[in-house]
Amino acid sequence: MTRTYRIFIGIVVVGALIWTIIRDWHLIKLMPGDIRNRVVGARLQKDNQSPYFYKWKAGDGIRYYDPGNFYSYSASPSTASPFFHILLYPLADLEQQAFNKIWLALQYLLLTVSVFLCLRLAETNAQKTAVILAGAGILFTDGWIHSIVLGQLYLIPPFLAITFVYYFQHNKPPLYAVISGIVFIIALLVRPTLLLFFLPFIFLAKQYTKKYKVLFFLPSLLLLVWLLSSSTQRNLWMDYRKNIDEQVKIHYTGNATLQASDPDPKYTVWEGLDYKEMEKESKRGWFVNTSQHVNVSFLVFDIFHTKISLQLLITLFFITGAAMLIVFMYFNMPGRTVYNFSLLGYALYMLCDFFSPIVRHQYYAVQWVFPLLIAAVLFTSQYWKLYILMGICLLLNIAEVPFIKMEHTIGEYLWLVCFFYLAVFYKQQKIS
Repeated sequence: MTRTYRIFIGIVVVGALIWTIIRDWHLIKLMPGDIRNRVVGARLQKDNQSPYFYKWKAGDGIRYYDPGNFYSYSASPSTASPFFHILLYPLADLEQQAFNKIWLALQYLLLTVSVFLCLRLAETNAQKTAVILAGAGILFTDGWIHSIVLGQLYLIPPFLAITFVYYFQHNKPPLYAVISGIVFIIALLVRPTLLLFFLPFIFLAKQYTKKYKVLFFLPSLLLLVWLLSSSTQRNLWMDYRKNIDEQVKIHYTGNATLQASDPDPKYTVWEGLDYKEMEKESKRGWFVNTSQHVNVSFLVFDIFHTKISLQLLITLFFITGAAMLIVFMYFNMPGRTVYNFSLLGYALYMLCDFFSPIVRHQYYAVQWVFPLLIAAVLFTSQYWKLYILMGICLLLNIAEVPFIKMEHTIGEYLWLVCFFYLAVFYKQQKIS
């Protein structure tokens, strides 16, 4: 890589960062969105209350006020896990405006660390360039923009997956075994469906010593003992499960439990937020809602004008996931590495999202950070056609193309195919 080329890439990335940071600084001044129910959920847990079926009452004041929690369903919009709320405890008592700013900074920090770790994994200049461009490109996708506007948590799964891969591939240092184990249990407790990501790593079990396995699972054992020994935690997790069941009813089956709620006091100024200022910010035009739902159930309805049953939806997921595992094992390619298994696991995890009965809004797409960066780490001209298709998918998730219907959805499904193909057929290259 020549000095001129490095300077050019640096200018492009710095320019992209400046532009997106300015844009995102404006975006967090809009309606607080889902980030508010995360804050309220953490506050309720800190105050020894369950957030999952909480409804605001007139005497509760601003502390538990969430403008998104005044519909007639019994379940609250708090869908984050009890453990995730615990992670928010240090910040939960900040005013919402201050929290929004810190949360934005954390999103950029998570992405920066993810890119940094992948740069450490990359071996060639071409791979490092691909990592940097992929990291910069994700900032312009609709998935990232929607995630920032609503204060979502979906950058955390790819960050944890990248951190896990970085430490897990080194199967000798004891400290790396412990770190991998900590990341593993945190990932499961933050988003339980990430179990699908870890599933293929079972095939690698024989490569790791008994000592490594003990050190790996020790953090999980200690944390689970703490959770199971606490009646408060057990009750929170049971409420969390019931809330998710209700969310399925709300989003899919249509037989949700209803409950009368106190009316929304419609505060105009609260915790540093001012609705008049939000309206002014909205008129600046930094955000246009172009969210697309990539759920399989939506596609079936759009194509066949029929809604499939929940049982059939779940069955189709297991059939598709099993088929992917069978294909992966059938093509037992030599030279497979941790990367192959991680890409397979993440494809299964994203497949679960696609088959979810809960509406998959555009912000879920930010989770593609993991396979994008890992694919960049593996970049080689041998698969140039595949990488061109990945780049087209990235553009489809950035651009608004009037003559292409559901361009973001097309891009996401093609990404799934690309990354699964890479998981099956990629073999380690010899670096000369």
